[in-house]
Amino acid sequence: MGHFFYFIGKMVVNCVQKDTKKLLTFRMMICIMSKVRTRTKIEKGEKMCEFDEKLENAHMGRLIHMLSHQMKRNSNGMESVIENDELTVMQKHVLKFVLLESLHRDLYQKDIEEEFQIRKSTVTGILKLMEKHGYIYRESVEKDARLKKIVPTPKAEELRPILLKHIAFTENYLTKGISEEDVITCKKVLCQMYHNLSEMNKKTDKEADRKNEQETV
Repeated sequence: MGHFFYFIGKMVVNCVQKDTKKLLTFRMMICIMSKVRTRTKIEKGEKMCEFDEKLENAHMGRLIHMLSHQMKRNSNGMESVIENDELTVMQKHVLKFVLLESLHRDLYQKDIEEEFQIRKSTVTGILKLMEKHGYIYRESVEKDARLKKIVPTPKAEELRPILLKHIAFTENYLTKGISEEDVITCKKVLCQMYHNLSEMNKKTDKEADRKNEQETV
């Protein structure tokens, strides 16, 4: 779940499914996760959350931003999990992605571009530095010599157990006091928000590219 908040927190939520029940549940969970003061009461067997007026009227993007900010302030963030000065914060996040995803599938540069929504040239620079510092290497694929999968080195793999322990700790803390059903709802809403914003950004990028083409003609 923490992974979603890192990326969605950078965006402004302009398009969300209009499911009132799900959104109210999601708002409550964001408040709990970000440790915003709430009061809970039992009424007719149903748990209801009394939000401050300010939080009731807060838009979804703001709530996600608040939670993202709390996660960044967390002393157990990526910077402390991977303790060295060789990599930037962004490179550490990419390394985390490589270490986790390579456990169950082959990983290519395009996967990183799509995951972090950054340009090919930026990813190329990040991977070159990671390779230089001995965290990854690139291996040719038999079926297509042009493709090179990204493989973590033994130096990088030493960090995997630390990452897995950190993720388990953070996930347990994030979901404290939240039912499994609500956690599933939260994940569904986050996935939908991410999809909505990705679609919106794709349209915006296409319009920008079309405008640039018209200006150069």
